[in-house]
Amino acid sequence: MKEEIANVLGSSAIGCCAVQIAKLAGLKVIAILDVEKNGERMLKLGADLLVDRLDEERAIAIVKGVTKGRLRFALDTRGKESAALLTEAMQIEKGRHAKRAHLVGLTGLPKEPKEVVVYHSVPIKSFHEAPQVGEGLMIWLEKLLELKLLSTPDIEVAEGGLEGINAALDRLRDGSVNGPRIVVPLRT
Repeated sequence: MKEEIANVLGSSAIGCCAVQIAKLAGLKVIAILDVEKNGERMLKLGADLLVDRLDEERAIAIVKGVTKGRLRFALDTRGKESAALLTEAMQIEKGRHAKRAHLVGLTGLPKEPKEVVVYHSVPIKSFHEAPQVGEGLMIWLEKLLELKLLSTPDIEVAEGGLEGINAALDRLRDGSVNGPRIVVPLRT
């Protein structure tokens, strides 16, 4: 049996969790991200290969070269354009027993889908709208955290309580915080 490979685009909290879950599922993981800013963290979380996203065409060429037609799973956390690029990286084996590739777009799917890729969107609201779905996911997440199989993102506590929200948002917008989640305490 050939090794199956997952590709994760993004270094957000979701990307970090996705890398860990893919590793738990026994997949090899290629992470496409800003290697300088987030590479060390993604390697610690289990990524097998880092590909710098700053030159998108080169990144896709690297993924194609490394996977040799075996990229079956991809997760995009950025948008329609980056999901379309990931689709390009999904070289699918031809033949009677070939497996289909699957791409999950958390923030959008390509406008022009390819026949050989099955596209999935995640109905985030179902977490709230279907209590049994939300409860099941929370129980699963709690178990992974309890068993220390999943690490949470780093957390930075913002100063100033509620008055500090705008300053924290400004730091997110200007890119000075990349990776940790900012938590604003309600009490100072």
